Amino acid sequence: MSSPTHQPVVAVGHIFGAAGRAGELREVLLSHQERVAALPGCRLCHFGASIDDPDHYVLTQEWDSVDALRAYTRSNALYDFHRLMFDMATRPWQLTLHFIRESVALEDYAPMDPRRAD
Repeated sequence: MSSPTHQPVVAVGHIFGAAGRAGELREVLLSHQERVAALPGCRLCHFGASIDDPDHYVLTQEWDSVDALRAYTRSNALYDFHRLMFDMATRPWQLTLHFIRESVALEDYAPMDPRRAD
């Protein structure tokens, strides 16, 4: 088994935006998403909006390793993001790490999608 620092890791975060700042916050989130997705070791960086709370955003990041994530946490990209977001969020953002030993893509778990028919 590989050590945790060499295993892929998924980071899930929650950002709670200040009411009335959604447009400006979304621009910052989109810019950060694009910047982080281009970093070495980043497989995925995506922000999504909550369905039931328009000021709640969910961040999903997938990294090749903890070392790649650690490099991001020490980067100018993250520093700039925190600086830009400072007065647009109602509380500090939360981030939870999930260490991945194995991933399985589910296929054929539901009735056939008619768009996939011959």
